[in-house]
Amino acid sequence: MAQSNVSMTISQGLRRLKKLKGLLAEAQTRASQGSSWVEGKESAFAFEEQRKLRTGHQTEIVRLETAIARANAQTQVTVEGREVYLAQAIRELQELKADLAWLPMLNMRAGTEESTEFVYDETTGRSVPRVKSITFKAALTEPQRVAEIQTLRDRFEAINDAVETANHRTAIELS
Repeated sequence: MAQSNVSMTISQGLRRLKKLKGLLAEAQTRASQGSSWVEGKESAFAFEEQRKLRTGHQTEIVRLETAIARANAQTQVTVEGREVYLAQAIRELQELKADLAWLPMLNMRAGTEESTEFVYDETTGRSVPRVKSITFKAALTEPQRVAEIQTLRDRFEAINDAVETANHRTAIELS
């Protein structure tokens, strides 16, 4: 469990959170394994002990997440020449990450394609091939898409650098 009035940076808090979430998952698994057992055999893990550990981890996670959220809401960073709160910069990173996943997935089919389909010809009584031309238009050319993706990557990197720098410098207070 965390001690009172512990001071750490946001980065340290995020690392601690990751560790706590792993410990929480382990305690939860062990508690689940110890929730039922064959009569006459001992459970590998005592349910109440693991449940208590799990609850302690949850309490510390909530305290830590709250302290980080408070720091993110109060700390400003310079992003692309403007002052924004860390909370906003983090959400901008989330949206950029979504754009970086979405843009490469878009179907940018362009040009004319021919396909062959078979149609029934009543005069011959048979299916005959018919060539069909389809012209596709794309909202972006491939070079435009590549350029947009690079612009998004550059923005992501710049914002992420500002966030990481602030995370290493900004203290959070756990009380």
